[in-house]
Amino acid sequence: MEGAADTIKQAQMKILVRRGGPRYKEGLEAMRALGKRAGLDVEVFGPEASMTGICARAIDWVKA
Repeated sequence: MEGAADTIKQAQMKILVRRGGPRYKEGLEAMRALGKRAGLDVEVFGPEASMTGICARAIDWVKA
């Protein structure tokens, strides 16, 4: 995991996760914890978030 996390950090990547379905809250919490543990820039969204809105965030981040 450390090698992958280092590669992601060096590439200055942002990870956006949208999840719904059964046990989505547990899945989102696991992604938050992984991001924190690995020191990665991770944002998580539940089913209330639209994919269009998340894509817009990603585009804005790439343009910045």
